[in-house]
Amino acid sequence: MTDKRGTNSNKTFNSKRKKLEKTKDKTSFENLSNEILYEILDYIDGYTIYKAFSNLNIRFQTLINSPILRLKISLDKLSQTKFYVYRNQVILPNKHRIISLHLQNFNIVETFFQSCYIDSSYDRLESLELFEISSSRCLSILPILQLLPRLAKLAMEFADSNYMYLGDIYSTILRLRSLKYFFISSDTYRLNTLAPFLNNEAFSKIETLIIDHYCTIDGLISILHYTRRLK
Repeated sequence: MTDKRGTNSNKTFNSKRKKLEKTKDKTSFENLSNEILYEILDYIDGYTIYKAFSNLNIRFQTLINSPILRLKISLDKLSQTKFYVYRNQVILPNKHRIISLHLQNFNIVETFFQSCYIDSSYDRLESLELFEISSSRCLSILPILQLLPRLAKLAMEFADSNYMYLGDIYSTILRLRSLKYFFISSDTYRLNTLAPFLNNEAFSKIETLIIDHYCTIDGLISILHYTRRLK
């Protein structure tokens, strides 16, 4: 009789302990300090952050709206309705907090630039990746890139087959003072040569250059002349 009671008591104790452990696990995330939470959120996309935490409680609302939290925006498959909600609630009010912008396909690129104008208010933007971008869209945003003082990474993959002189792109990109990484890809565009620069700002700070398009030997030599910091 004593053994049965002891066994039942142990089972009850173990059951309560498991419940307490489960309860503790559920609340442990909220018990983390703000500093640790900021480190965790730094690895999460901005859209996911706002979707998961914006209506959770006052503390998290304050955390995600703090200028301390840097935002990384990555857009792939998103309906126009959801995009406009995201634009109005997250992107436009927080332009000064966005450090990376990743637009994955043609529709997203077009939708973004038709409704969001990149200017000097994106002063913390460090990384810009544009995939399936059209030649016309690229030419329209090239002047804007010079307004981004911290832009260190730029990736562009072209989607159309319209003719475009890649020298116009390179002559702008190589003048970006903070750029250290540049990726460019196209199945149809080519670079035969690069016109000489007319000022002393010619030498780029780019350290990593990935070229995925047709390029003549003369074109490659022209690029290498202005990218002397390549590693």
